[in-house]
Amino acid sequence: MGGIEDGRRQLRSITLMTTKLDLGGAEVQVVRIGAGLARRGWRVRVLSLLRHRAFDRELADAGIPVVDLGLDGLRSLPATAGRLYRELRRNRPDALVSFNYHANMLCKVVGRLAGVKAVVPSIRNEYFGGRLRERVEAATAFLAPITTTNSELVGASLVRRGIVPRRKMRVVLNAAPVPEDRLDPRRRTELRGEMGCGSQDMLWLAVGRFEPQKDYPNLIAAFGELANRWPSAKLALVGHGSLSGDIGSLATASPAADRIRVVGRRTDVADLMQSCDAYVLSSVNEGMPNTVIEAMATALPIVATAVGGTGELMGDDECGFLVPAGDASALAAAMDRVMGLDPGERRAMGERARARLIRRHGVDAALDRWEELCREAAGRPARGDDGRT
Repeated sequence: MGGIEDGRRQLRSITLMTTKLDLGGAEVQVVRIGAGLARRGWRVRVLSLLRHRAFDRELADAGIPVVDLGLDGLRSLPATAGRLYRELRRNRPDALVSFNYHANMLCKVVGRLAGVKAVVPSIRNEYFGGRLRERVEAATAFLAPITTTNSELVGASLVRRGIVPRRKMRVVLNAAPVPEDRLDPRRRTELRGEMGCGSQDMLWLAVGRFEPQKDYPNLIAAFGELANRWPSAKLALVGHGSLSGDIGSLATASPAADRIRVVGRRTDVADLMQSCDAYVLSSVNEGMPNTVIEAMATALPIVATAVGGTGELMGDDECGFLVPAGDASALAAAMDRVMGLDPGERRAMGERARARLIRRHGVDAALDRWEELCREAAGRPARGDDGRT
């Protein structure tokens, strides 16, 4: 479906705005949605409040221009807002979709001032920075015709806590391409070596920003317990952030330090996924975690904390095991359960994860939903209905 027709003209241009274009889950969705809509004939632009650092090649290959709005602290906010206003007035997008808190605020205020009717903020996490932010998000909800999130459970939480009115809450699941080609065996061996793992070891992978939300100290503690039981267990941590030094120090101080590899920032996460044997998420809060989606797409068994939309994503022990957040012993016990499965059972668990993902998170289904939501936000009836939303 290339654009959306309403009998007068198509919705055909969209601007996607994010706080920054870094290697995070929301930013991955910006790129996937933008590239997918561009393939469907939309004119797509991407705006980044902070100077962007990732996805240049992917966006360039899709023919999508990126504009840095130059936010550099609170003092630069008026100038940034002015640049955003001029950008929107000059390009006049049919829809303006934002991701993450700071982008949401400017999207709602400046977008409406610039005359964009279809303003669509997207809240990507159940808890996103404290009560003050929640109050500001709630107080500005009237500026947007709808607000989106990526999980039914997270959406229900946002409504229950008074952050988004029920009538405005919409859910669109994250888009997840499923890799069709298997990684070259030599490349797999090479990557496992980089992560400190041999062919007979069982490699656990964790990917995410090195920030408090991801609770890597809990994971490192859990792995210390696991390592006592399983000499073959290895752990690779992929990411970067404000806690990079602290996480490196914790890994070095662990009794299992020789079996933990802090890999750091990487752009080949899809290949790393195909090089490991299981995936683990230790977050204390999430929306719909993209790294778990990518692990499911790779047919990996998963252990994850039951936060945000993770349980909705994985189902009841269908794809792995869920544990309470902040409980190192429970995390270690669930990882132990996966280690105790025979290889065939682990493969079957991973294949169930992959099949569930394909059913629920296909890219085309997500793009259809975004087109539908842009149409609704613009005040146009959905294709084939009677005008009610």
